[in-house]
Amino acid sequence: MEKETAVAKEEAGEMTPRKKPGSRLALGLLLGTAIGAAVALLYAPRHGKETRRIVKEKAAAVRERGAEVAERLKGIAASGGKGT
Repeated sequence: MEKETAVAKEEAGEMTPRKKPGSRLALGLLLGTAIGAAVALLYAPRHGKETRRIVKEKAAAVRERGAEVAERLKGIAASGGKGT
C-alpha cells in the first residue's frame, strides 16, 4: 500500500527529487581545498605583503571555480538530475 502511494506521487510529480551524492562530495572537496590552501599559505615562510597577494589570488580562483560548479549543478538540477 505504501509503495503504491509513493509510485503514484512520483508519477504525479509530487515527490521531491533526490539529490545526487556527488554534488555534496564536490562541495566538500572544494571547501576542504580552499581551507587547506588558506592554512598552508598562512603558515608559509613569506612576507606579509606577498602572502596577502597569494591569498587574494587563490581566493579569486576559488570563487571562480565555485561559480563554475554552481552553474554545473544548476544545469544538472534543471535537467532533472540526469547529469551532463
